[in-house]
Amino acid sequence: MSLRAPTAQIQRIPELIGHIGIYLDLASLYACIQVSRLWHDVLLPALYYSLNDSECGWSSICSNLMPGKKRYYANKNGWTEDFIRGVIHKNGSHIRHLTVRWAVFNNAAAAASSNNSCTNIQSLQVFRVNRAWRLLEQTCFTTYKDRHHATWDKVEPLLSPMFADQFKPVIHTQHYWSQQNWITFQRFWMLVHNNRQTLQRLRLDASIGQMHALTEGFYDMLASCPNLTRLENGYQPLDLQHLLDKMPQLRHLIDHFTFLNKGVLERPMPQIRTMILKGHLPTRSFFLLLKYLPNLDQLFIGWNITDYSEKPGPILEGTRISLRGLHITCNSSDHAKADSFIAASVVPWLPNLRELTLSSLGPSTAAAIPIHCHQFESFTQLPIPSSIHSSDQMETKPNTISVLLENCPNLKVINAIHHILHVDYLLNTPRPTWICSNSLETLRCQIRGISRLSDPEETYTYREALVHIMIDEPLSPEEEHALQVFKTGRDQQHLIYAQLSQLTKLRTLDVGMEFRRLDAGYGRNQPYYKVGRKRYINYGQPLTDTLEFSLESGLDQLKTLKELEVFGFEGCNRKIGEDELKWMAKTWPRLREMRGLQAGDLVYLERDIPTERLLRFMRRLRPGVVHQRCPPQPIY
Repeated sequence: MSLRAPTAQIQRIPELIGHIGIYLDLASLYACIQVSRLWHDVLLPALYYSLNDSECGWSSICSNLMPGKKRYYANKNGWTEDFIRGVIHKNGSHIRHLTVRWAVFNNAAAAASSNNSCTNIQSLQVFRVNRAWRLLEQTCFTTYKDRHHATWDKVEPLLSPMFADQFKPVIHTQHYWSQQNWITFQRFWMLVHNNRQTLQRLRLDASIGQMHALTEGFYDMLASCPNLTRLENGYQPLDLQHLLDKMPQLRHLIDHFTFLNKGVLERPMPQIRTMILKGHLPTRSFFLLLKYLPNLDQLFIGWNITDYSEKPGPILEGTRISLRGLHITCNSSDHAKADSFIAASVVPWLPNLRELTLSSLGPSTAAAIPIHCHQFESFTQLPIPSSIHSSDQMETKPNTISVLLENCPNLKVINAIHHILHVDYLLNTPRPTWICSNSLETLRCQIRGISRLSDPEETYTYREALVHIMIDEPLSPEEEHALQVFKTGRDQQHLIYAQLSQLTKLRTLDVGMEFRRLDAGYGRNQPYYKVGRKRYINYGQPLTDTLEFSLESGLDQLKTLKELEVFGFEGCNRKIGEDELKWMAKTWPRLREMRGLQAGDLVYLERDIPTERLLRFMRRLRPGVVHQRCPPQPIY
């Protein structure tokens, strides 16, 4: 039997083809459905399973449908509203996740749902990214000039009897915008209504057309979705108590507004597991949320603490709080007061707390966590400045995170790059014992205070001292000082590597980030310097008192980190060469990301030729390793 026959038979197995299609991206799926009719029929549902109108050319098609001269190109290529409506109607039964930024997509999906085509949506999200991608940019009229002569007679203002009384949109001063909003508004809610039995996730946005007030019809519409467990509100302020009364099935709520309409909760709501409130929250409202959401697992709030007089005892007395993650993503005007308040009035009431996010960890809060939260696992610093340059470095008390390292046996994550472990602490006698050494997986902080010579001192003074020792000549005071600093620095680094080598479960070790002064290229007094005829901006130098990560300094002690996947040293005054890279490539088999060799992208930044050579060398050794700066971490 030939080898081609089994291959041909395998290619005709629909189950195998469909399983492979799960792992393909959209471009690959589109190519596969053109192979044969069988592949087309099997893989078409996977292609339309998740539809985003800003991907795969849809954004270009929709932008060409906007009023104006671009419509000529749309008509020339057959990209009309009828084309989009036809595609959605034909394949709407396959759509499970729909993301909308263009009104033409909203209108097409609503029309398809009215014809029993697009009625199996599980996730519906509406976004308003910027003015170029507004949901309302698609007008109801055929040409740009028609908008000045629009009347309500051109389109039917009432698409369904359900909008007769309860749903009343905001009327704009411009008549054509009012009509446009009203039509788009109705079509969106028709889409929600026709998918109410399958809808599990819904994101609302003000660009669908706001109401004068959220009437009972709005809450009834959401309540009619029995499987809707996740709601993201970027629409209008909600009456939280009324919403939860109407939606006992809701598990996750995200609210974008700076206040909750009609205040706070009045009675227990046990259904909520995750709540994200992106606006500021009064202190009393925060305590009431803890009281009336007994099963809340994760709470994200932009809590700007201003009222330190509010006491939790009268509110939380006798309350069983199961919260495991508290994420406060707002800087306080007084860090010392906020630290004391959180330590005395918040942490003691959260015995099950495992994850904490703050803009900075204060010493009082760090001391309170091991006492009250015995299962604590993760501390994250957010939001963080974009650089560790001295002009951007956040003021934090050194060695604060050491309290967690020494007293939290279940600690897994320390993600706090603006917090510093000072060498004096690490070299204390007796040596600090990190009881989390068998559990810690992420350590992201700065290690500072190491005795290091500057490059000129090491190149000239230190080497001259070595020459004078070899020929038995007396040393100058500068040379003796250079020898002492160099020896002290090497001894310090050997001991620090020995401490880090105990973290055998570590997967991420990152001791640096962007070190340049990012705003140096702006303004009138830019710090320029010249190299030949070219002019560059001085953004700053790497931090001098950091680890050098050379084999001579003791890097090979980190051979115990067999599970290391991410290694970051950006901003450190490193001495990494080809030998060190060979050692890393061989010793850390799971390494997949390095932070520190990637090229800079600032204007008038001088090329770092030696680093570029090291980057090329490492890519030859380990092609699969990604070289990039630490990705920005979402606040929510």
